[in-house]
Formats: sequence, structure tokens, C-alpha cells
Amino acid sequence: MAPRSRPVGSDDKENQTDASSDLTEIFSDNGSDSDSTSDLELDSEDSDDEDGDEVDDGIFDDEGQLPREHYLAQAESLNVSQLRQKRYSDATQERLDETRMYWNRYCRYIGVDPVQHWQWISGLDETVCFLYAFFGWRCDICHGKNG
Repeated sequence: MAPRSRPVGSDDKENQTDASSDLTEIFSDNGSDSDSTSDLELDSEDSDDEDGDEVDDGIFDDEGQLPREHYLAQAESLNVSQLRQKRYSDATQERLDETRMYWNRYCRYIGVDPVQHWQWISGLDETVCFLYAFFGWRCDICHGKNG
């Protein structure tokens, strides 16, 4: 019952800006971590010293990768709102629209506000009970009251 695509509000733009600055801080090489050594480097040095076995250099091979700036720019330019949009085929959207129409019709039939009732069914037991009645009602319309 969701629309074909849902643009995300302005709050998400602010969050996206914050997220972009967070990404910059996380992935930047600004020297704040220059005194610390990563666990990976420590483990690599320890394993070389202890047993002398060769480490699989293929893990650290940069061949075929684009420069790190490419990936940083890609992460910063990601439009998260596009990921949150739901896209449906025309047939699926028609079914969702039809279900919404029946939802509204059912709620009017039992004398409740569709929006308020949708919020009310957020609890698990209430949801199961209500949806059981809703789909029973819907099937009765399609197949007649006696099945």
C-alpha cells in the first residue's frame, strides 16, 4: 500500500549532510589516528615475527581497484533518499492501490478511521486478529459470504 516512490523529507537532507561529514571524518587521513596502529598491522607484524609463515599477499593486493578518493567521493555523493524509495511494477502498484481502497472501505464499514486504525494494529496480537478479520472480509467480497 506504499506509493510507487516516496521522496524523503527535508530532515533526511540534513541527516545526509551530517552523514557525509561523518563519512569524511571516518575515512579521512587527517592525522588524528597517526599515533595509533591498527590491529591489522599489529597482527601482521606478530605473525611474521612468530612463525615466519608467508602471509597471503593477495588480501592486500590493490590491483584492479580505483583510487581511494573514488570510493570516498562515491560514499559522499550517495543519495540515500533514492535507496529508501520503493518502486513497484505497474501490476503490483495496481494491487497495492486496490488493497488500499479495500482497506479504507473496510474501515468505513466497521466504523473506524483508516489512519488511526492502521496505527492501532501495530501490536502483534492486535495485528494478527485485525488482519484475520480484514482478509476474511475481503475474501467474502470476492467469493460470497458463504465461501
